[in-house]
Amino acid sequence: MGWVGLQWRQEMLELAEVQAPAGVAEWFGVEFGALVFVRRRRTWIENYPIQLADSYFRLADVEGTAIREENTGPGGSYKRLEEKGYRLTKFREEIEARMPTPEESAALRLVPGTPVAELHRIAFAGETPVEVFKSVMAADRHAFAYEFPAPE
Repeated sequence: MGWVGLQWRQEMLELAEVQAPAGVAEWFGVEFGALVFVRRRRTWIENYPIQLADSYFRLADVEGTAIREENTGPGGSYKRLEEKGYRLTKFREEIEARMPTPEESAALRLVPGTPVAELHRIAFAGETPVEVFKSVMAADRHAFAYEFPAPE
């Protein structure tokens, strides 16, 4: 499945300090409900919403950066983190297939019975998580492909 040649856009839904959901709090090593910063977006291909994407950051990591603004500038959030001294060293991804919540189903305009894929990606600087990304994607509109070297 490819989106080459199709028009896409990203809609900003929220830029805010929010209470950390359980998984986010766990990755950041903070108490459940501690304040973190979130960038909530919805991605569209042509006229179809295909993804809800939330990026969570510790408040100190985004203080004084364009991550708190709609336009993060060239290189996006990762470039802004690197400018603060965080050199990204690795990423971890977890994907789960499940049925959507009623809110997700409405936001993605899903036909009843359509599952979603929930992706969690954690960006690390050394061993420190600097972003927890949660994406909920319409499963009938995505394909996942991974390539990596075989062990020696």
